[in-house]
Amino acid sequence: HALETLHGAKLNERSVVFELMGQDRPGAAREEVDPACKLFIGSLPTGTSEEQLRDLLSQAGEVRSVVVWVNQRGTAGKAAMSTPEEAQRAISILHESWFVGERITVRRDGPPPERPKPQLEAMVFVGGLSWDTTVDGLRAHFGHAGDIVHAAVFLDRETGRSRGSGKVEFASPELAHRAIEELHDSELDGRRLLVKRMEARPPGGAGGGEGQRPPPGPRPPRENDGRQVFFGGLNHDTEPNALNRLCEERLGVPCTVTLFRDRETGQPRGAAKAEFESVEDAQQAIQDLDGVELDGHRIAVRLLGEERKPPQPDGRTVFVGGLSWDTNDEGFRNFFEQVGEVAYSSVFVDRETGKPRGSGKVQFGTAEEAQRAVDELNGKTLDGREIAVRMMEASGGGKGKASGKSGGEGKGQGQRGRALS
Repeated sequence: HALETLHGAKLNERSVVFELMGQDRPGAAREEVDPACKLFIGSLPTGTSEEQLRDLLSQAGEVRSVVVWVNQRGTAGKAAMSTPEEAQRAISILHESWFVGERITVRRDGPPPERPKPQLEAMVFVGGLSWDTTVDGLRAHFGHAGDIVHAAVFLDRETGRSRGSGKVEFASPELAHRAIEELHDSELDGRRLLVKRMEARPPGGAGGGEGQRPPPGPRPPRENDGRQVFFGGLNHDTEPNALNRLCEERLGVPCTVTLFRDRETGQPRGAAKAEFESVEDAQQAIQDLDGVELDGHRIAVRLLGEERKPPQPDGRTVFVGGLSWDTNDEGFRNFFEQVGEVAYSSVFVDRETGKPRGSGKVQFGTAEEAQRAVDELNGKTLDGREIAVRMMEASGGGKGKASGKSGGEGKGQGQRGRALS
């Protein structure tokens, strides 16, 4: 009676099928299905019906049974074909095919096959990717070198956007070598690619073992293996992609960028760290990028964890105070070039706000030019403000201060000498 009443009834807008189990059906023998005929179909579009799935599989042969279900992972199904050959045909023509806007997976029913352990020798790093390059595009481009096991475009954890780099794993180290030989400096989506061997990360990573909570109290300084670089003086609107692009355009190498943010507000602090593939790349970044301008700010670049060293007096550098908030680096440099060749100049900015601090420094080619700047430009007007120019001193006392003290003591001693005579 239950079979007659409930068979075909609606439950959650789906038709319910009721039938007697084979062993309970009078005179019926339990029908066994060859495991080689069973299929699993994953990544089905939401709302796929059993009828739609049956129609899809029927292009490979006779479909004996089909079922569709929905869980937290999405929509999936199982089916049984009439013969193992038809099941294999369904896999061949439908696996990774598009069905109602979704790329579906078709495989033998049972636990998914374990992916072999990645071979580092068979992997290549790909830098210089366009932000528009997808995994499919990356796989298609590198497929010219041989069979690909896995491909990935690296994404930024915060924004979910491409970091402009990725990796490709080939079926053998020989194919990876061929990809480097043939595809390095090739063009994909309008960008020239950097293709090189994938390098292993140092053992232990950067943060200790997984799952281990650090002990309470101040955190110990994080060890730097020489590949991590600190970027300071950033514009608060600068995004990680801008630093990535700067490194690629100036150095020809990619990096992984993490912005430092205020713990309470979540706002950028005007600083970041970047991890490069090698120590040599990190050192090149420090050498070539320190002092360059990015998004209107002159940035400071040094090894992560390395204390900033105060400038040492060399007789060629002058300190400039009383600057207008409107004075920029270009106008600042042009003003001081009237007395000599400027080797380096910088308008100091506040780390937190990124706004000018009203002071700066200028390094000249010679000590004579620096002294001329003090003599001729101290007290002059720049952008409507009277500026102060003096020789640069080291923090905590330098030659300038010592020289001032000795001069004062000499004057006092001379006066006392004349009084005694």
